[in-house]
Amino acid sequence: MTDRHYILGAAGHVDHGKTALITALTGTNTDRLKEERERGISIELGFAEFDLGDGVLLGVVDMPGHEKFVKQMVSGAGGVDLAFLVIAADESVMPQTIEHLEILDSLGVQSGVVVITKTDMVDEDFAAVAAVEAMELVEGTFLEGKPIVAVSAHKGTGLEELKAALKAEAQALPVRAEEGVFRLPVAHLHPARRRRGGHGHLLGRRRRRGRQAGSTSRQYARPGARSPGPRTKGHAGGLRSALGSGSARHQEG
Repeated sequence: MTDRHYILGAAGHVDHGKTALITALTGTNTDRLKEERERGISIELGFAEFDLGDGVLLGVVDMPGHEKFVKQMVSGAGGVDLAFLVIAADESVMPQTIEHLEILDSLGVQSGVVVITKTDMVDEDFAAVAAVEAMELVEGTFLEGKPIVAVSAHKGTGLEELKAALKAEAQALPVRAEEGVFRLPVAHLHPARRRRGGHGHLLGRRRRRGRQAGSTSRQYARPGARSPGPRTKGHAGGLRSALGSGSARHQEG
């Protein structure tokens, strides 16, 4: 069996339940910052690992849904293989729902699932209306004809159906090429936090092609440069053999 490692992007309007859904699916709260937890909204990209079994491992990128943080969203969306578009049943389609869908579509994302969240807050008819509006929204995009799954992160309903849909979509994706020139583009960069003992910058990256052979303990910024002596910190899945499997990691150095 060939292992499949992909990046899953969580997109949608602010306060539509992306982070709560990821926490329910993976057990990881992707809101790392104190301000995020105090305000109840995502400000920076968040990361989690999601093992769907049968060799399917997803690195999840939680993308902020507030209009002021669209740059962070674009940074995270640039490396995703598939996405789920989150739409809250109590609000249905909102401005950043549309914006995030347009961004993902323009970046060439080819697979994904539509998720209707917060179904425990409305009756079935209300949730059905949100699903119809979602179906109309995704017409002509990469999500047209893809599964629309209704869930409640709070009650846990619909989560198994969502996992099955994501697994099926991931298994339908082509396996990433492991031959040829090794390509590992940087997806995003931000300063390390000194209070955590770090220095320099954190690099988010995802292997696009090839396989890295040998030790990954030394990294060089340019030919002939001295080693920065990096420390690696895993994120977004693929903590197992990340460079070889094609998942993303943080690189501190």
